[in-house]
Amino acid sequence: MNIINTIVSKIFIQNFYRRNAWWLLLLFLAFFGLVKNPILLHKELMLYIQGNGYALLAYIILVFLYSINVVLFENATFQKQENQFTRNLCLLPNRRKITIAASVQFTLLLPITIYSMFTVMVGINNGQYWNAVLLFVVTILSLTICIYSCLRNINGHFLRILSNIKISLPNTFVLFLLSYIWREQRKKLVWIKIVSLLILSIPIVRNNDDFQLSDFNIFWAASMSANLILLYDIFVFFNTGLRFVRQIPVSIYLLFIQILLTSICIMLPECLLVWFYRNGLRDINWTQYSVYSIGVLLLLYNIQWDKRNDFSNFMGIGALLLIGLLFLAAYKLFFLLGFGCAALGFVLFRSNYYSFQYQIDEISTSKKKTN
Repeated sequence: MNIINTIVSKIFIQNFYRRNAWWLLLLFLAFFGLVKNPILLHKELMLYIQGNGYALLAYIILVFLYSINVVLFENATFQKQENQFTRNLCLLPNRRKITIAASVQFTLLLPITIYSMFTVMVGINNGQYWNAVLLFVVTILSLTICIYSCLRNINGHFLRILSNIKISLPNTFVLFLLSYIWREQRKKLVWIKIVSLLILSIPIVRNNDDFQLSDFNIFWAASMSANLILLYDIFVFFNTGLRFVRQIPVSIYLLFIQILLTSICIMLPECLLVWFYRNGLRDINWTQYSVYSIGVLLLLYNIQWDKRNDFSNFMGIGALLLIGLLFLAAYKLFFLLGFGCAALGFVLFRSNYYSFQYQIDEISTSKKKTN
């Protein structure tokens, strides 16, 4: 029986948390690492969930969404070719199958269950008995549904509701770069966003009692520089994986809209962080920060349309540009700088796109020639 527990743990529990580790880490940093008093914040949030009907409904939906994610993960794991031997679990006694399913489901639902139980205790301590009981019932119900689904999988009855549903992207190129980031650069994106958010949280979260625009600009530049690695990877893909676009009649404006939407999505976590702590800002507001950052990101991307397109040159030019913007930021012309950088980025893109020739690393090509 211990062997069975070990196998089930490796196949389901370890794979589930390994698969979702990036998102769980990002959520943990967002809710505990980027706030000044996380315990007080979460206590107030739990009180708000218990005291507001819409907030309670939103949290219940979140619990069921997490449970659906667990159910779909297990269903897909049971049906994998390399996991077909797990169907032999149906030969175990019913009590043993229920024990295995319950232990696995409780472990997979542990993060949301712990938070729900703390919310229930906070609600009881503050007299919100009915809402606390409702949340407790919802938590037990979600656990029961997951256990029932796991038992069906053990007995060979798999969920096939989503097997015939296919989601296709719109017939346009504006989502190609976003799709590439999501499929190929997801881990790198998460780590870059964690570093960027941690850097940006220093002036607006840790030091919000003594906010200084000059300090904020320095940390803003450091946060933006963390995204340079991602911009270079996107640029390489744009000139390799999307090279065929040059052979078909696609508007230059549509291509630039693709880059614009990609830049907005890349900067979205930082913009949301600044929006959440917008009350502590001085001499700059959330709208100015968003326009300024997205415009600078567009310019940083489009300065790569230079024949010296290697990574070291790009990092050096990007660092010089960010340092130069530190001096211009003292004039507090963030809207003007943001729109100006975006316009300059479009000019660079339009004037260099069709004449640009992407060159592969000269060192690797020379080695191939010698061989």
